[in-house]
Amino acid sequence: MRKLAFLALAACSSSPQHHGPVILEPDAAIDSPPPAQLNAVAIDVFGSTTALFAYRDGQGAWQTATPDAQGTYVIYVTNDYQVVVACSDAGTSDVETLAATFADGARQFVFCSAPVPSAAQQTVAITGHMVQAGSVTFGDMASSTTAPWDFSLNVTTGNHDLIATSASNQLVIRRDQPVTMAGSIAAIDTAQEGTPMVPVTLTVDGVGSGETVRNELDLYLTNDFASWTTASSTIETPPASLLQQNDFEFLFADASTTTQDHWADTQFTGTETSFTLLPFLDGVQFTVANSTVVATWGTVPAYDDLALAVYSAAANERVRATKGWFDATHAAQLTFDLMPPGFDASWAVDLHQAHFSVFELTASSGTTTLGTSVSDSATVALRSDRERGHRSIPVALRLAHRRMDGARHRNDPEPRR
Repeated sequence: MRKLAFLALAACSSSPQHHGPVILEPDAAIDSPPPAQLNAVAIDVFGSTTALFAYRDGQGAWQTATPDAQGTYVIYVTNDYQVVVACSDAGTSDVETLAATFADGARQFVFCSAPVPSAAQQTVAITGHMVQAGSVTFGDMASSTTAPWDFSLNVTTGNHDLIATSASNQLVIRRDQPVTMAGSIAAIDTAQEGTPMVPVTLTVDGVGSGETVRNELDLYLTNDFASWTTASSTIETPPASLLQQNDFEFLFADASTTTQDHWADTQFTGTETSFTLLPFLDGVQFTVANSTVVATWGTVPAYDDLALAVYSAAANERVRATKGWFDATHAAQLTFDLMPPGFDASWAVDLHQAHFSVFELTASSGTTTLGTSVSDSATVALRSDRERGHRSIPVALRLAHRRMDGARHRNDPEPRR
């Protein structure tokens, strides 16, 4: 039977064990030790509908918790703990495991989002016309290198933000456009309606020869988001005159080979332009034992988290462990090997079907999250969870993920949600 979680080499956790509340009987010896102090940790869960939430204190019994209206679970632990969250949607699933300690902070997050098949999305057709060559984002995306051109988008009903850019880097934003049925939008002419974007020069150190460079600027508005990418050191950014207080920009500087990737990810305010990437990882090995993927590694740079992920078209599995958890448990490898009560074996990735595995290390550097990863396949087109299914995840959840992840590495205890 498949299980999901971490395989720790240590026979047990360093924390005292708990199997429910500790009760001192009236005739207990007067020199009996007092119960260990339990600490409250808030776990914010973002993403698809949660099918399972389970946690355990050290190697103790599995327990569950009830979320509040914002999707926050409060758990009670001595120090090291594990949390398993499963999400399921339209026949697909995502299982996320977090291993951490109370010393890592009293608030953590899990971003759980099952792959969404395109057929499962309820959309209407929105057509339009653009005078210049460029791209249009409006709940969906279209682009053309020729002008003029017509487009047709598959858009969910509700409010959307239109974001259009021309080949000459003129930006158009139309906010809070309601979509209730199939129809068309007013023609886009960036020469008349647009505002010039602002070029920013980036300095990215640590890039080796032969690596593919991809720098990306993500703009999150209330209802939609758009991305601009470049292989050069200059990237176009939205002008301040078009931005509002609750808009957010994130900058992603990335360099990769077919199996290795390293990057810097930060909220962008206009001054974050210089980065030094972490080195590529050596000595990482992926094996299969008892029908599960196991990752081992050699020497790694200073880190905050290590993670192992396995992705397929129908299911994802990911385990993330903090350095504090490794220090407390002396685990030396990551794998999927826990099955809390209520875990559905069908949520596990079928290793007989197409899939790929990624081992990832992340660390903080000021306000920037640095990462480096290695994949087990040279043919993988989408190597990281930030790329897979990017546009099928609602903008509010993507934004929450980016902000919570950045806040965690910046030791911000109460990031705005």
